[in-house]
Amino acid sequence: MVWLNSFSYADALLGDVSETGASEIGRLVGAAADLALLIDEQGLIRDISFRSERLQKDLRGASDWLGRSWAETVTNDSRGKVAALLDASQRDDEVRLRHINHPATSGADVAVQYSTIRLREGKVTAAFGQDLRLFSDLQQKLIDAQEALDRDYAALREAQARSRLLFDGASDALVAVNVATLKIAEFNPAASRLFRTEIRKGRAFLELFREASHPKVQRFVTALQNKGTADAATVALGETGAPVSMTGGMLQSGGTLLLLARITGLATRDGTSLEALNGRLLEALEQSPDGFVFTDADGLILAANAAYLDMVQLANVDQVRGRSLGDWLGQSTGSVEIDVLLANLRQRGTVRLFSTLLRGQHGAERQVEISAVIVDGGEHARLGFSIRDVARRLTQVSPETVGEAPASNEHLVDLIGRVPLKDLVRDATDVIERLCIEAALKLTGNNRASASEMLGLSRQSLYVKMRRFGIGNLDDNE
Repeated sequence: MVWLNSFSYADALLGDVSETGASEIGRLVGAAADLALLIDEQGLIRDISFRSERLQKDLRGASDWLGRSWAETVTNDSRGKVAALLDASQRDDEVRLRHINHPATSGADVAVQYSTIRLREGKVTAAFGQDLRLFSDLQQKLIDAQEALDRDYAALREAQARSRLLFDGASDALVAVNVATLKIAEFNPAASRLFRTEIRKGRAFLELFREASHPKVQRFVTALQNKGTADAATVALGETGAPVSMTGGMLQSGGTLLLLARITGLATRDGTSLEALNGRLLEALEQSPDGFVFTDADGLILAANAAYLDMVQLANVDQVRGRSLGDWLGQSTGSVEIDVLLANLRQRGTVRLFSTLLRGQHGAERQVEISAVIVDGGEHARLGFSIRDVARRLTQVSPETVGEAPASNEHLVDLIGRVPLKDLVRDATDVIERLCIEAALKLTGNNRASASEMLGLSRQSLYVKMRRFGIGNLDDNE
């Protein structure tokens, strides 16, 4: 330790001690602080010791302090504190640390923290000063470090926000998988759309794919672990069986090794992606000549194409959105057609060629056939309805055609909704008569006499009916 300035008059001030003892006490007092003062009963500085070269240079007029009042060396706002320190030391009260400012040679005032102690029965007071700028410098460094940490933390949060935005906004399906457990850690919205199944954190990654593709997925993960790279793997989705391509890489997150898998639908032969084809499918539905309506589980319309709007004589989809599809079905408002249609759809999952009447907003009516399917099951099911105008086809059914005996029961069913009931009953009777006559002839070995007796008909009536239905070869005399 190099002493820049130790006490010079310690032996004179400290009284009845040896010169050596006074010198040692003086050095001890000087070593106790960055700045030490010996002050007499009048408050005058009688000796001074510096342990800090920087402090000695920065204090204005420090070389002339000897013989001056201690209060004269401080700033005006600190003189009361000097008086309080001296008064407390004289009364042997507990001395509080006081923050006192000295004028500086340049710049801001120099802050020194003082404590005092009485010597020689109050004739001498020792003041110990600690340069607070050292603590201020450390405090400032701490503040600077904290601000730098806050800036780095804010930058990290911004980077995380950008990464999350890119992750969620990516058009390709992205799935982060814990390599140790092969369970899903994170996924983006595109993954939910692609897999078309419940995807959640903690679910086994392999469950998203067909069982036949599991070995390929495991080989892909192993190759990434061992080599850091792997060729794209072509695997099949578990829900739809559609082929997809999987690429990816490894990353560390909180000490956990993750696989970030990028999964994309394979393009068609002409290079068109499945996403683009889905978009074109929606365009085709919108431009279809048949009406198409998309509803919720209760039949409330969510979307409809232009053909349907034309059928119900409305200009835009907002006029039908939120209303029940049944508002336009059947002979009148409140008809049961929509209830029957929805009940069959819920029971079977699909409905084909449901015949009914579609009423327009301004009175137009047309015969239609409706085919329907449940798009999504569960509580939030979505229903799709294809509505075809069959009025032109029905008008092409001629009376002669209707009058002909139907070829089968299936043909009869096809005529329901296209011809009046009385004609259907007549046609059904013809079908039954023809079947009975053919069966009787077959059972009797084509013996017409026995067949007429079995059927309870006269021979002549049997021949008339055989001619009508074109059964067998009859002579003119029969």
